[in-house]
Amino acid sequence: MINYLKTVLYGYLLFCSLCFASSTVTESFIDLGETKVLRKHYSEVSSTQDEIEKYLENVSPHQWVMVSADKQEGGRGLWGRRWVSPEGNVFLTYSLFMEPMRARYLPIIPALAVRNTLKEYGLSSKLRWVNNVLVNNQKIGGILCEGAFQFPYFQAKIGIGINVNMTKEVCDTIDQPVTSLSCLLKKEVSTEDVIQKVTKHLYALLSNPQNDAGLISDYHRSLTYIDEKVQIFDGKQYYGGVFKGVNDFGHLILQMVSGEETFSSGEIVPRQ
Repeated sequence: MINYLKTVLYGYLLFCSLCFASSTVTESFIDLGETKVLRKHYSEVSSTQDEIEKYLENVSPHQWVMVSADKQEGGRGLWGRRWVSPEGNVFLTYSLFMEPMRARYLPIIPALAVRNTLKEYGLSSKLRWVNNVLVNNQKIGGILCEGAFQFPYFQAKIGIGINVNMTKEVCDTIDQPVTSLSCLLKKEVSTEDVIQKVTKHLYALLSNPQNDAGLISDYHRSLTYIDEKVQIFDGKQYYGGVFKGVNDFGHLILQMVSGEETFSSGEIVPRQ
């Protein structure tokens, strides 16, 4: 019997499982060379992360599955926070097979893929551990990685959300500093263009294990708040100290009065 143990690794967006009978879905393929991406695009879903469960059997070593949507309903983020998911932004989830030993690079690889995508728009971004993507200290995106061991592979689910055409008025209603591509570039941006770029960069990182040795150092260079005082929330309580970066597993290193501690999950509390 296949050992299929589902483990939530890192949090970004989790959603309720409402059913949208009026939602339309289209199917297409993205050619990445040796790998194809079966894409299911919805006009509206409760959650791309939930919806992709319907298509997990379509995943193979040479085929990913992607579910994308124009909008989501009932969105909530890490620790049950509400996630604003209006039309005009990017909401997508990939499912793919990877070598189990590489699972430790989740969610590092998706974060770097989003960072590299933003570079194509001339934007310099920083990563706030565990994986929020910031531009000018304002959140522009986030990531959720879940995983299931399906021998001999690790089947990853990678959820990515990017604020693309979110207006300043909507950004101002959110309880932390938030921005979008359109706010930064002063023009409307194609969500389809963003999706294609993210997919390209994600594939480039996942298909090149020879570069894995440099992933942690690349990630470390992109982190914000290094050597600064921060608060860490692990879902239960807060911890204060100086953020010293991450170890070889991407775990946060916090220098506290009592000594050095590491955190495998949680978040750096957003600054207002």
